Amino acid sequence: MTVVSLHVPGVSPERLLRDWRPGAWIGAVRQAFDRTTELSSTPLGEVVEAHPPHWLVALWSPQRLQRPFLRRWPRWVSLVPGESESAAGLALLREVPQDAALWVLHEELEWALMAEIVLLSEPGLQAFQQQALQEFIVAERTATTARIRSAYAASHAGPAYGPLVRTDGTVRTPVR
Repeated sequence: MTVVSLHVPGVSPERLLRDWRPGAWIGAVRQAFDRTTELSSTPLGEVVEAHPPHWLVALWSPQRLQRPFLRRWPRWVSLVPGESESAAGLALLREVPQDAALWVLHEELEWALMAEIVLLSEPGLQAFQQQALQEFIVAERTATTARIRSAYAASHAGPAYGPLVRTDGTVRTPVR
């Protein structure tokens, strides 16, 4: 599952920007899980329910030039069902003022946090959505741990988590 490049048919390039510009709202889209089926019991017997893919969407207000860093906590996060990322894009655009532009970033985000926000705050999630989000969170945290170990651990064995490698290349061994 990767961050997607967003295209929403019928939306003008002035509304859905290709490149960031000052004053633009900032959105992000990521597929949380693919289509799924579940077996449900009804008074008429067992029924197989099919569900479309679901997308995590996050939205930030325009960034101030004096503080151009993306805040950790988005203004809005949701889980959107839809066959393609276009459904997620439309959900983002509905949250942006009509006269404003939206830019969808492609950088890595803390997607486990976005999923956790949805899991804890979005009313009406069905059991299959809750389970899929929990699985997504575990997978994201596992991938994050692997990335940290790969990018920041020294190549030799060391203390519990190994020495800390700083971005300037210097190494600091944790004190116990």
